[in-house]
Formats: sequence, structure tokens, C-alpha cells
Amino acid sequence: MSQNCPIYKQKLEDWRASLRQVEVFRDKFLETGDLKLKDEFEKLKQELEANKKTFFDFAYEEVEDFDESITKMIPRINFDIKKDAKNLVLDEKTPWETIEVLSKIPDMETDLTNVKQEYKDQIKHWEGRIRDYSQEVSYSKLQTIGDNLDAEKANTFFVPSLETVRGALHVENVNVFSAPSLKTVGWLLHTEKAKTFSAPSLEIVRGHLYAENATTFSVPSLKTVEGDLIAEKATLFSAESLETVEAGLDVRNATIVYANSLETVGILYADKAETFSAPKLEEVEKVILTKQNFSEFWDGESNFDWDGAYNEGKLVIDEKIRGKVVWR
Repeated sequence: MSQNCPIYKQKLEDWRASLRQVEVFRDKFLETGDLKLKDEFEKLKQELEANKKTFFDFAYEEVEDFDESITKMIPRINFDIKKDAKNLVLDEKTPWETIEVLSKIPDMETDLTNVKQEYKDQIKHWEGRIRDYSQEVSYSKLQTIGDNLDAEKANTFFVPSLETVRGALHVENVNVFSAPSLKTVGWLLHTEKAKTFSAPSLEIVRGHLYAENATTFSVPSLKTVEGDLIAEKATLFSAESLETVEAGLDVRNATIVYANSLETVGILYADKAETFSAPKLEEVEKVILTKQNFSEFWDGESNFDWDGAYNEGKLVIDEKIRGKVVWR
């Protein structure tokens, strides 16, 4: 029997037809993100494998000089949500089952901008990276994010349960940044336009903290910033638990600076400080202060009354740090 016989051709066509059905369902998944299709897909895939086996059994047993190279023209189809999900376009029609599966995939960026709000508010943990370009960003139950959270276009940002962001947290456009449960952020926390910055539970930022326009800056539990801490517009800087800022600390507009637990910092900008308290400071490159703001402690011969400033609580630093003060 040759490869031109009708039975051979029909079995080959059955195999190809099964393949086309599988491809249609894969495309439908990419269009809808509906994981309910996966079960039906698996049935079709079983039919595909059965038709493939039937074809080969017949070809090897009945066809003389069967040329297997013809089968190389038929591609292999696999359904792998971790790979295919990267091509998904999520919208309000995307079912919760899909979002739930995506939430468990690390090292993947997912755009949740257009999914239903009720689904966003069901998410508790997300292993990968979230992008959400909504103007109103709300994840009421979200607790942990394994990578970045990009909400840079948000005008409002509501994450009352969020505790950990292992990557960067971008919230550049809000006027008020409030994250009452936030404890840990990875390599960046950026709130460029926020006038008010409130993170009462924040303990560590493993990179930079930028709140450059916040006139009100409240981080009572913050202990460590492993990069720069920029709060240059804050009129009052009070971080009573802060121990370490590994790079620069910029609070140049604060008239009052309380950092009573601070031990280590790079360059500390406190240009407008009239009261400066950092009694535990041991390691610092330099502290920048303005001479005029402490004029009552300078005499006519440009000598500064360190003890007097200390005793009045105006400039509270250890004696060995005095040589690190740069007067402007």
C-alpha cells in the first residue's frame, strides 16, 4: 500500500484537523484569558494524540516505504499558561480563575489596569510584577508583591493591607501617599508628587526612598534605608526609629530634624534646620547646616558654643561628630 491510498490520506487529515482545533482553542485562550477553556483544550489534545497514534500505527504497518519526514511539517502544540500568559490582554471580561493563576507565577509582568475592580480587591498575594495604570488604584486585600508594583499614573492609591513589596513601588502621581501596613520595600519607593507621605509601619527600604515633594513626612517605625532618603521639602523631619541611611539623607528644608536613633548616614543635608537632634550619630561623611540658623551660639570671633547648643536642645550631636559639620 502506498502513501497515496485514501485511508492513509484520511488518517493524516484527521491528525491535521485535530491540530487545527487545538490551535483555535489556544488562540481563544489568548484572546479571552478564560482558564475554563483549559479542560476542553486537554480533551482536544488527547484526541490529537490519539489521531496521531492511529496515523503512525497504520503508516508503519500498512504503507510500504513510509516516509516519516512528512510529519515534520506538522508543528507541536503545547498549552503552557506560564508562557502563553505573557501574551494575554486582560480586561473586564477576564475571569477570576485566570487572575488567580497569574498571581502565582513569579518573574512575570502582568497589566491589571482593565480587570474588574472586584477582582483586584480579592487579590492577597502576587508573586510577579503588577502594572496598573488606572487613575484610581485600589487593592484592598493585597498583602505581598514578589516584584514591582507600578502605579505611576494613579491619582489615588488605596492599599490598606499591603505589607511587602519585594521590588520597586512606583506611585509618582498621587498627592497623598498612605500605606498604613507597609513594612518592607525593595530597591525603590518613589512618590514624586506626594505632598503628604505616611507609612507608619514602614521599617526598611532596601534601596532608595524618594519623597522629594512631601511637606509632611511621617515614618515613625523606619529603621533602615539602604540607599538615599530624599525628603527635601519636609518642614518637619521626625524619624525617631531611623538607625541607618547608607547613602544620603536630604531634609534640607526641615526647620526641625529629629533623628534620635540615627547612627550611620552618608551626607546629611539639613540646611534650614534650627533644631537638629541626632545624639547617637557615629558614622557620617558630613552634616550640612546653616550658620545663620544658630546665630545665638556664635561669638564675634567665629567660635561656636557647642555645649550651649547641646544643652538647649538646638544642636544635639556627639562631640566626635562636631568636625563633620559643614557650616554654610
